[in-house]
Amino acid sequence: MLNKTQWRCLLITMGILFIGMLLWFILAINAIPTKADIPISSFKSVWDIRQYVKNSGVPELRRTENDFDCEDFAFALCQQAVTDNVPMGMLLVLRYDDGRLTDFHTKNFTWIGNHIYEVEPRNGNVWMLRGYEAKWDK
Repeated sequence: MLNKTQWRCLLITMGILFIGMLLWFILAINAIPTKADIPISSFKSVWDIRQYVKNSGVPELRRTENDFDCEDFAFALCQQAVTDNVPMGMLLVLRYDDGRLTDFHTKNFTWIGNHIYEVEPRNGNVWMLRGYEAKWDK
């Protein structure tokens, strides 16, 4: 059986643990991303995407760097997008023939609303990816 002093120590310890767990829970809840934390595309149209690629200077790299491949262009455009705080990623397109990988090409992607667009960083051509939509969990 516990005496009064031991009970007090036990209650104080439990209180401290409870307050610590409560603080941890409050901090953990605040760390959950909200809809406001999801990057919203700054692009309103395909024309905006083309202008961004043109103004990024990435298509001009082919005139200065002879050994630039598709992945170099896509990476350069991604780096510029990060600098400009523009949501854009890299896309690897795989080509198969009779079940064998025959070729690949690296591009970029971005979105307008719920639609994902392929972006060719060498020239700014833009295509909507048909059949795919970006949806955020609510």
